Amino acid sequence: MTNPAPRTLAEVRKAVRRPTQSVELLLDGELAERAERLERELERATHADELSNAPDRAPAVQAEIDELHEQAEAARQTFTFQALPHRVYQRLRTEHPPTPEQLAQSREKDGDEPAFDPDTFAPALVAAMCTAPAGTAEEWAELWDTLSDGHVTTLFTTALAAQFQVPDLAPKSTTG
Repeated sequence: MTNPAPRTLAEVRKAVRRPTQSVELLLDGELAERAERLERELERATHADELSNAPDRAPAVQAEIDELHEQAEAARQTFTFQALPHRVYQRLRTEHPPTPEQLAQSREKDGDEPAFDPDTFAPALVAAMCTAPAGTAEEWAELWDTLSDGHVTTLFTTALAAQFQVPDLAPKSTTG
């Protein structure tokens, strides 16, 4: 394996492609709850069908589950995040300092000062990093207020994963 020829910093800068991360969210929580309930019902119906001479119930329950899975496909949304340049990320973070209350709480708990106000920084970071679906800051604020804690936590942690990812490829396989 040969090393490539040395590059200038200008060439290095042009070669940089910031990391991306994507996550798919099921936006309809009721579908997920209904599917879980039907999975439990399917287990009971399968067991009952094995013990009974009555017509089988499990196929009808399975058909309902299959229909819910089809509906769930339409209720899924993929969010894609691209890392921000370092200085942009740092500036965004400083625009959302922890509140005096957050600082006081952290001093009482463990003494570590938070680096930012998670209530304002998280939605701002997600909005700044999301490349798809596209939206304005106002649209992101409205969406953020609509989503569950699980949804917003998933979006925020995916954005952070993209921001702090150091891209690398595994070594080329030598088996042949």
